[in-house]
Formats: sequence, structure tokens, C-alpha cells
Amino acid sequence: MSKQKKLGFITIGQSPRIDIIEDINKFIGDDIEILERGALDKYTYEDIKDKLSPSKEDTFLVSRMRDGRQVEIAEEKIHFLLQNCVDELNRENCSAIIIMCTGTIPKLKSSSLLISPQKVLHNIVKNIGISGKIGVFVPELDQKHDIQKAWGDMGIEIETVFASPYSSIENIKNEAEKFNKDSIKLIFMDCMGYSEKMKAVVRKITNKPIIIPRTLIVKIALEII
Repeated sequence: MSKQKKLGFITIGQSPRIDIIEDINKFIGDDIEILERGALDKYTYEDIKDKLSPSKEDTFLVSRMRDGRQVEIAEEKIHFLLQNCVDELNRENCSAIIIMCTGTIPKLKSSSLLISPQKVLHNIVKNIGISGKIGVFVPELDQKHDIQKAWGDMGIEIETVFASPYSSIENIKNEAEKFNKDSIKLIFMDCMGYSEKMKAVVRKITNKPIIIPRTLIVKIALEII
């Protein structure tokens, strides 16, 4: 069967994101071709540390290098790199393009449908019908202010814990224990790096409903294209 549709993925780190593809392949149809681009594909780890690392004043994003290492990038320094990725995928005639990041993404120009997950996913959480506080997993402590502002601007009360998806699973287990209480009604793991395996670990500890962005946003895109 020839593939009829193309779905573009843009990571703010490096492609391919084999960790993400592993989780979403099970519900991607045979008629859909996945095309990946990464904002940092043309950079070495040393280049990124030298040219794109955040200062103390910068809003920063957390992503993954091709070899699995975590990398932190100043948000404002990768705008043009993201636009380059969008332009490349537009030339491939993608039916839709997903920015695989839950942070605040600048407005980008695209002839294809372009999905920036943050507001889409926050609105789902806000309107899902769960009354109570949302527990939010965050990769790094230094992101606490930006994460709280993003959710607070939506009128959503959250409590945060901190564990990178690119480090030990034991850190995630330890932080999950903090959400094992009645005041937390739902858990949102606020980074595309969090996997189905990590979700299962947190569910086993907390016995609460859990959302990971990577699978939910792709399912939404598949409903549209």
C-alpha cells in the first residue's frame, strides 16, 4: 500500500526521536508516513553548549540529543531553527506538522496545518471535568516559574515535581510518591520526553489518571488529517 499522508514531527532537540516513535507507532496507520526534523540536527553537543545555552535570564526548553543526552536550549535562540524545520516539511507536503514540545512556541509560518501542543493540551486538562489540583511533572527545577505561569494563565491550579525524562527512572519514581495523596486528581507529565513506560511507573505508584503529551497530541492530529 502506498502511503497517502505525511505527518511531520519537529523536535526542539535532534531527530530521529526513536523514543517517541516507539510509543506512537502502534496507532499510526500504514497509510501515514512520518517525517522528522530537529531544530538542532546540524549542531554538535559542543556547538549547542557554546551558542544556544540559556543564561540565567532566559526561558529555556529541555530536549534530547540523538545519542540520548539531555540538552537545555534558550527558547528565543531557536526560533529561526524551528522555522527552517517547518519550511522543510512544508516542501514535503505534510498534511500536518506537530511541534513536539510542550513549552511556549513562537508563532511560525506554515502552509501545512501546524500544531503547537501547549494550549491544546492545557485546554483539554482544563475542560476534562476533573475538579481539583493537577500534579505536573517538570524536567528541571529552574523551569518552575515558567511552568506555573503557563498553567496559571489558564486558570489551572497545579502542584509541581521535578524529574528529567532523560535521567534515571528512579528519580521519576521518587517524585511520583509526592503525588500519592488525595489532593491531586490528575497528573500531567509536562514534556514530550516522558514515555508510556514512565507513565505506567507513575500510575502504579499513584493510581491516578495520567496524561503524557506525546501520545495525546498525535492522536489529536490523526483525527484531523
